[in-house]
Amino acid sequence: MVMPMATLFMMLNPCISNVAVKKELHTPESDRSRIHLEFDISGTGLAYETGDHVGDYCVNLIEIVEQAGKLLNLPPRTYFSIHVDNKDGSPRSGSSLSAPFPPCTLRTALTRYADLSSAPKKSVLTPLASYASDPSEADRLRYLVSPTGKEEYA
Repeated sequence: MVMPMATLFMMLNPCISNVAVKKELHTPESDRSRIHLEFDISGTGLAYETGDHVGDYCVNLIEIVEQAGKLLNLPPRTYFSIHVDNKDGSPRSGSSLSAPFPPCTLRTALTRYADLSSAPKKSVLTPLASYASDPSEADRLRYLVSPTGKEEYA
């Protein structure tokens, strides 16, 4: 009798589970939030032991994904990849970004890889400016990370 191999879960092969318990640990008067989560891992073959680590891999709500897709004016099944070099293969000047995800459809990228619910980190705006096809958009991104653009970014 051959025993099936245990599934190895990792970032590219995550174990999908539902949140079973969610508790806010701060009081309503607090301006902070700390949430206690418990996950239902029954049927996954996983066993949690004290000291184990869990990473969360959140996805965007489909309504937000569809709205973002409409703003881009591209079909959700558009298959694409992000290149961090020039067409001739040479490194793009001023860029320190690596490809953030593998080739996929627009729907997959917006669902799994894009944070559509918050502003981008300032540290990403400068390298992102090197990818802007419109020079005025590149200037705007650089302005937002500058001391004079601080108020507008917030």
